[in-house]
Parts: sequence; structure tokens; C-alpha cells
Amino acid sequence: MTPTETKGLLSRRTDVELAGVGGQGLALAGVIFCEAAGIYGPNYVMQIEIHGISTRGGFSRSDVVISPAPIDYPGVLNPDVLLAMNKEELALFLPRMAVGGVILAEGAMVREAPADLPNGVQFYRLPLMQIAREQTGAILATSIVALGAIGALTGVVEQDALEQAVRGRVPAKVLDVNLAAMRAGWAAGFATRESVAA
Repeated sequence: MTPTETKGLLSRRTDVELAGVGGQGLALAGVIFCEAAGIYGPNYVMQIEIHGISTRGGFSRSDVVISPAPIDYPGVLNPDVLLAMNKEELALFLPRMAVGGVILAEGAMVREAPADLPNGVQFYRLPLMQIAREQTGAILATSIVALGAIGALTGVVEQDALEQAVRGRVPAKVLDVNLAAMRAGWAAGFATRESVAA
């Protein structure tokens, strides 16, 4: 493969869990993240959605599996990356995190790092809803902000691939605000990663 064909190719299977409640846009976020890694990136991908019985307010999850090789099982068992939009989802997935995993939590809902954070798991809190509100005037783009932050914190997807996926899935009338949200999330994730590394 040429360098262009291998740009964004992961070295191993990576399981991503986007977890929160219905109405937060996690299903669309999972599709966008999957397409960023698999259509606009060179990986194999699978995505499934899991919902509670309530349309809004019940649990909502999007499992995204990204791999350089064909995928034998589409579900996330031990997340390498977890987006936790509330304390309940964080508590549920925390014991199952993969060694060396990364957790991104919504800062307004998760006020501090868990005391029982597994060894080797990195934990980040970012004000995702606040960033969305500042960029778009509403919190509807919070999940898009989160995708940008995850990309910057983990390197699982390339920024240009994520932008292409957003362009391919978001309606034209709200495209600009969603791109702004994604870029703001990327900037926040990048700044956080750099501050930790310093």
C-alpha cells in the first residue's frame, strides 16, 4: 500500500463505545465515526445501536468497531475508547475498559475522575455541552463535539476523514454549525492531550 492508502490505518482492532441517553445524537455520531474510519479511512468497520425502551431519556449506545482486518464480532465487549455522557454509563463500562483505554466524560455530568479508575486507563473530562452551546447556540451538536475530541485524544480517526464523514451525513442547513462543533471538539481534545503530555 502507498502512504496515502495507509493513512489512518489502525494497527489493531479498536472498540469504541458511545454511551448516554436517547436524544443525544449518539446513533448518528456512531455512524459518522464509523464512516470516518472505514469509508474515508482504510479500515474495516462495523457499527450497531442499542437503545432502551424510551425514545428520549432511556439509555442509548452506539458500538463502533474499527480494525485493519475483517471483523468477526460487531459488538463492543471491552472498550478501548469510551464516551460517557453521564455517571451511570461511566459506572457501567468502567470495569470493562481495555488496558490502555481512553475515557472521555461529559464534564457537566461527571464531576470527577472515578476513584476506581483501572490502571493504565486515561480519563478526560471536557465540557462538551458547553462547547456545543458556544459554537452552535444549542447543545444538539454535543455528540459531534465529542467525536472531534475523541479523534484528537486518541488518533483513532484523522481529522480530515471525520470532517468528510460529517459533510456526508449532516443536512446542508446545519452543516456549518456541525463542522464548527467538530473542529471545536478537536481543538479541545488536542489542547487537553498536549497539556497532559507537557
